[in-house]
Amino acid sequence: MSSKAADMTDDEVLYKKGKAKIKKIVSKLKALDFNEVDQKTLIDEVDFDILRPMLLESSKMQDITMELLMDYQFLTVLQKIFERQQKDSKYWSGNAHLLTRLLRSVLYWGSESLGKMFLDVEFPKILVDNLSEEHLMNLTSKETVDQVFELVCCCYLAMKLNPNSRLEFRNRDLVKLCTHFMQKAGNDRKLTNELLFVLSYVADLDADPKALKATNKNLFYIHDRLKLTLKNDDHRSEIGFSAAEIFACISRLALSSDNAMFLIGHGIINTCEVVISDGFKDDEIQIALEFLWTLSFQQCGAREIKKNKYLCGLINSHKNSDNRHISDAATGILFQLNVDEELSQKLAGFKTQKSDGQQDEARHIMISYSWNQSEIARALAERLRLEDGCRNVWLDIEKMEGNILERMAEGVEGASVVVCCYSESYKNSQACRSEAEYAFKLNKHIIYINTQADYEANGWIGVLMGNNQHYEMTDSVKLNKILPDLTDRIKQLSTGYQPNQVVEMQTLPYCESTSVTASESEQEISYVSWNCEHVVNWIRMMSLKTDIEGKTREEGVNGNTLAELQHWQIGSPDFFLRFCESSLGMHDPMDILVFSRELRQLK
Repeated sequence: MSSKAADMTDDEVLYKKGKAKIKKIVSKLKALDFNEVDQKTLIDEVDFDILRPMLLESSKMQDITMELLMDYQFLTVLQKIFERQQKDSKYWSGNAHLLTRLLRSVLYWGSESLGKMFLDVEFPKILVDNLSEEHLMNLTSKETVDQVFELVCCCYLAMKLNPNSRLEFRNRDLVKLCTHFMQKAGNDRKLTNELLFVLSYVADLDADPKALKATNKNLFYIHDRLKLTLKNDDHRSEIGFSAAEIFACISRLALSSDNAMFLIGHGIINTCEVVISDGFKDDEIQIALEFLWTLSFQQCGAREIKKNKYLCGLINSHKNSDNRHISDAATGILFQLNVDEELSQKLAGFKTQKSDGQQDEARHIMISYSWNQSEIARALAERLRLEDGCRNVWLDIEKMEGNILERMAEGVEGASVVVCCYSESYKNSQACRSEAEYAFKLNKHIIYINTQADYEANGWIGVLMGNNQHYEMTDSVKLNKILPDLTDRIKQLSTGYQPNQVVEMQTLPYCESTSVTASESEQEISYVSWNCEHVVNWIRMMSLKTDIEGKTREEGVNGNTLAELQHWQIGSPDFFLRFCESSLGMHDPMDILVFSRELRQLK
């Protein structure tokens, strides 16, 4: 052995070995001749003899393989072959699925950077174009079913690696294609299962309410798959999905209230009860708790969880877990259900401490964001800290101590302004929803910033925004553009500072401005201009059974609050009902009906 080889570290030896193999893979694929080479032999060699053994060798070798695949532009090479295959399809009769299988192997073991590259080289277009091929649409043979399965698997794995690819797939009508294949798949449970996984990732319930509406038969099937998978020693299904993956799919399907009600009736809460008891893996306990957290935002789900005292006890036992994700999910459920006296007292303690001991000028600017937008949030925080009057920025990535409630209380309670950096992942996050709704409940000044290109706010975040305006900040260029107006706006809201020029922002297309008026005494004024006493007088005229004047004053309900409540009545009735019950103390159904009717009549 040469002295040079002897001096190499183990990592360097692995890297050298991996580099030689990846070079071999790429050169073979580049030299692929459709007329002369037996494609099956070549693809099988690349897939089974070289790539998979590397990925299965060790976790370190997996990391090295992914790094080398990026360095050698593997996806770009594969993309060119896909494009040629589409043009020269006659040379790939019977073997077309081999390329997709090779791509699936790479995506299965893929990294976050590989997921980003997948989107950069426009692979979503390639996969959807392949799925749209006329000879696949009717699933007339086993070969066509296998090919559709491989393509759908790639779509699922790509969205799992890079959630930002969901919008690209959605814009290319993947939802429509999957719905079509669901109808054609019949009793092919393997393909149906995969299509459900893809639909749960790609569909946006708020943009297309019917997209996630699965048939009862399919929901029954996937729940049974979960229960059977949990009984297997390795907690994997017969086609390779882990129990956590199946649970995550069910959780996304349950965003549809129709699906949620069927799953509750079919015993999904009992399955959660089993999973969060002792003996299951942390990732399974986490996803089961996160599923219950999602359900707790829906009236039917919250009611079923709340009445199961044993389940509430199990959830409570996990709130002090050493696993932060488990602790956060358990605490989030208890906070949402308002069933934990200890948490309520702790939160009240934070409110008293902040209101008594912190002047407005000492309060911070809180940035609320989802983890997918953490880089944008960091960049925003760094730039704001360079601006006078905006230096005191609170970012939870820098405040990791304590559970979610303590971090949320510290962030929201101590804020003069909350900057909400929203996106689709923000809307789909239980933690972000709890945080934003809590800031709104406390009447905090909220500035909304869209951080995802081509995304229009809808669902609960759209309802929360109401008529408010928002900024666009999807990259550093747009950050530079909005920063002067944004800092002026923050200073104006937090300290009363008046900028030299009018702040111009883009109006959100989700909610158009409306002109509303109401009368008081002999003079007509806009009810949006009402202060808290105006609202109290309006409530007195309803003659409700429950005295909610104290709560109305305590919560500081004003005309703006009533305007937002009108949006919630239509766009988020569950949230409207929760506000009436928890914030205003209305528990009598007739009181809520009267209040709701009178609110609708404010014009």
